[in-house]
Amino acid sequence: MLDLCDVFSADLDVRFNTTKSVAMRIGPRYDAACADLTLSGGIIQYVQSLKYLGVCIKANRKFVCNFDHVKAKFYRTFNCIYAKSVAGNSELITLELLRSCCLPVLSDVCNRGTGSSSL
Repeated sequence: MLDLCDVFSADLDVRFNTTKSVAMRIGPRYDAACADLTLSGGIIQYVQSLKYLGVCIKANRKFVCNFDHVKAKFYRTFNCIYAKSVAGNSELITLELLRSCCLPVLSDVCNRGTGSSSL
């Protein structure tokens, strides 16, 4: 299958960058050793986790997403807003900034789909 992709891409004058390409296994034998995958003469590296469309997917027996980076980004954004708005002492402004700046970070990932990990 990879050879067909390589031939098709060569016909279109496109080369795969194997240093940026990775492979990951999900299923009962996710941790078993596999033969190397080669594409465009390079070996594709196997990884334990990858980030796709902002969602961190982990190699496991079942499909598992890790949202720790999203939660960290949410708290980092909230702490920045809260530290700047404490001087104003306005709770309504703080809540409005939270709603407009921090919640989109969480809702963006929720709209992409949820994994087995909870927010």
